[in-house]
Amino acid sequence: LESDEAKTLELNGKTLTSTTSANYALDSYCPLTIDDSSTAGTGKFVADKVRECVVYCNGSTLTLNGGTITMNRTSFVLVLNGTTTTINSDNVKLSSNLAAIKIVNRSNLIINGNGCDGWKIWNDSGNPSPIQIPNGFHLEDEAGNMLETNDELPINKYTVIKVDHIHNWSYAANDTADTITATCDAAGCPKPQQSMT
Repeated sequence: LESDEAKTLELNGKTLTSTTSANYALDSYCPLTIDDSSTAGTGKFVADKVRECVVYCNGSTLTLNGGTITMNRTSFVLVLNGTTTTINSDNVKLSSNLAAIKIVNRSNLIINGNGCDGWKIWNDSGNPSPIQIPNGFHLEDEAGNMLETNDELPINKYTVIKVDHIHNWSYAANDTADTITATCDAAGCPKPQQSMT
């Protein structure tokens, strides 16, 4: 899709299946919205044969408002080159074992709603990228460190995890060791102290 005009892919309860085994199933250079206005919310975009990414969004905006996006175990939704991607996780389902969302070249990711528990996010941008996740969730990196951030996401692979309390972090810098220690004083926090370089 190469246009300055905004486009909407309306699933309307139907299943759209891509049979391509190319790198991308949907290649978008324009503002794109994927939606499913059906009452039952049964709309699907199936692209489980694609090699890399189901939706390739380059330098515009991507809004996922509804539908199930079915990927194979190694594919993802790719956002890059300054794209702002907004996902309503109450109505959107993503299936991928590697990274449901991959961020490249410092792009913005905004996740709304409470349906994002367990989602995978891979920041491979070469730089920290802005991310916004709902209250009541945190990000856990591959080392088990927790981040609760609406700021800059360092380069790493993350899992979105629902928590049963809101963290109350305090931070202490160790200039000698070049680390920052975050301590949460909320009762019952499973990992009350995190150290990051």
